[in-house]
Formats: sequence, structure tokens, C-alpha cells
Amino acid sequence: MTERVRNSDLLQTTMIDFGLLKGMFNIFMNIVDPFKIVRKIVLNPLAKLLIEAFEEYKAKTQYKFELTQNAILKLFAAAAIFILCVFGAILLYVLFYLLYMPTVIQVKPAFMQYNKICDSDTATCDAGSSLSSYHSFPQAHLQLNKKQLMMVGQPYVLTLKLELPETPRNQELGMFMLCMDMKDKDHVLKSHACRSTMLRYRSPWLHKLKTLLLIPFYLIGWDEEKQTLDIEMFTDYVDTTNPVTDIYVEIQSRVVEFYTVSLEICAHFSGLRYIIYHFPIISAAVGITVNLMFLVFIALIIWYHYTYEMEWTDEINYDYKGKHELNSKLFDNDNDSDGPMNNKRKVSSSISTTDENVSILDNSDDKFELDDDLLLFHRSERMTEE
Repeated sequence: MTERVRNSDLLQTTMIDFGLLKGMFNIFMNIVDPFKIVRKIVLNPLAKLLIEAFEEYKAKTQYKFELTQNAILKLFAAAAIFILCVFGAILLYVLFYLLYMPTVIQVKPAFMQYNKICDSDTATCDAGSSLSSYHSFPQAHLQLNKKQLMMVGQPYVLTLKLELPETPRNQELGMFMLCMDMKDKDHVLKSHACRSTMLRYRSPWLHKLKTLLLIPFYLIGWDEEKQTLDIEMFTDYVDTTNPVTDIYVEIQSRVVEFYTVSLEICAHFSGLRYIIYHFPIISAAVGITVNLMFLVFIALIIWYHYTYEMEWTDEINYDYKGKHELNSKLFDNDNDSDGPMNNKRKVSSSISTTDENVSILDNSDDKFELDDDLLLFHRSERMTEE
């Protein structure tokens, strides 16, 4: 509160000093120039020139300031819009990649199970029975969730991977069959395939030599006496709109010994997917650039619409209103009945006004013209009066 009072007192003191100086200057000028000759001939024109120069300089400075301010605002707006377009282009490419590109490799473990087959006439099937002939073939049921479903129209390669120990039993087994059934959610069979396989043969001497060479790794657990078999069950399998949801795997041998069984679903790319997968950086650069050009084009159209086109429509509306008001005045003057001389003056003044407005409208890029019949009518009236 005290600060505000102090500021008001200082302002009043300054105003009093300025009024005192002004009064002293007027007294001095009255003494020096009592007839106001110097003031009329020298001081007033000089002051007028100075004021005009100052106003012109002020107007130019204000105009330049507004231009600079508008340019800076437009520059910041353009930079912000460009940054948004860049982020939008990246987001569009990421969404396109997620929707268009399927998962390349999916590996699902197959947990094999045995079902007992009991024959009361020949043997018993109690829990501790070791008679493998009374068991069914090992089977596994794999269910695919939404993230693991195969994409419609995309070729896939389905491969079964078996880890088999090199036991005498497996070596004596020889050939055995692997079968796979694929069904949809309604348990309708979509496809069926069976493949044969066996352990790779090694002679006894080769097996002994390998064991001697790798015995240190066997002792420390870095290696095992096993073989991994890759059996390609389906090549270029293409799913339909009714996708596969259940896969059944069966090893048609009751005596086979295995460590693990897994199913590998690998997408086989071609065309655009092949390019995107094998050349990711180039594909991303091209895709983001195309999206950026598209978004920038849309932004430029919107920018033009809200800057130049709105100014153009406002100017058209202004000219149209001026034309409409001019025509209404002309018709009102024609219908006025105040006397022949008054009518002649009004018609002549309206004609001069019409000619001036027509010249103004013609000089402003010929955007609008008055009605030709109306102009001919007034000109004929003026000729008859003359």
C-alpha cells in the first residue's frame, strides 16, 4: 500500500514539473515572438514534419514488428506441425508393421502323454505295470491362443523337433512314424500329415571314437549322447479365415525313448513381407518417409484452408456487400418522388457514385461488376437530361 502511494506521489510531482515547464516555454515564446510569426512560419511546419516523420517511423516499425511476430509464430507453428507429422509417420509405420507382419518363429513344447489300453484276458493294467505294449502311442494336444494363431494367407512351415538319446533301444527301433492333425475351434479336421524318421546311423567304431574324443565334455555335462531330429510336417501351409486352434501330435511307436518334443511354427515370407523382414532399416526409412509426405501434404492443405482461403472468402463477402448496398441505393433514388429537379440531382449523383464505384471495383482485380442493364439505364437517363 505504501509503495502504491509513493508511486502516485511521484507521478503527480512529474506532471506538475511538466506543466510548469510547458507554462515557462509558452511565456518565453510570447516574449520572443509576440505576433506568432516564427511559430506559424517555422515552428508549426517543423513540428508537423517531425510529427509526421515520427508517425511514419512508428507505423513502419509497428508493421515490421507485426511481420516479424507473425513470421516467428508461423515458424514455431510449422515446426510443431512438422514434429507432430514425424511422430505420426513413425506411429503409422509401427502400427502397419504390427498388423501386417506376423510372428516369425513360434516354438511350443509338446508334452507327450500315454493312455493305458487294458486287456483283462491277457494282462493287468495297474499303475505299476511296465508292459509298454498295453499303452497307446504317445500323444500331445497343443492349443493356440490369440497371439499364436497363424495369419490368414501367410505360408507357414511346421516342424517337429525331437531330442532322442542314443540308447540301444532307439537304435534298434529303426523307422517310426510321426503324425499331426490340425483342427479348428469346432474340432473340424483342417489338415493331416504323417512323416517317417529314425536315428542317424553311426557305426560302432565311429561311435567309440566320438565317445573317446568327447568324454571330457560328457563328464562335465557340456554335451550329451543324443540326436535332435527336425521333421518338417507341413511346407507352405496357408491358413483360412477359420483358423487352426488345436494341434494333435502323435509318435506311432510305444517303445521310443525321447527327451523333449516341440513344435516350431515358422513363417515363410515372400514379396513385401520378405523385403520388410530382411531389410528392416531401408523398409522403415521408406515407409516413414512416405507416411511423412502424406501427413505433410494434408497439413499443407489445412494450413492453406485456414490462412489464405479464409482471407479470400472474407474479401469476397466484403465486395459483395458493397455491391449490394450500392444497387439498393440506386434503386431507392429511382423510386424517390421529391420533384424533377431533385430527381435529376439524385440520378446524376448516383451515376457519378456508380461510375466511381465501378472504377474502384474494376481496379480491384475485376472481382465483381455492376449489372450492365442498370448502367445502361442510368447513362441513357443522363444523355436525355443533357
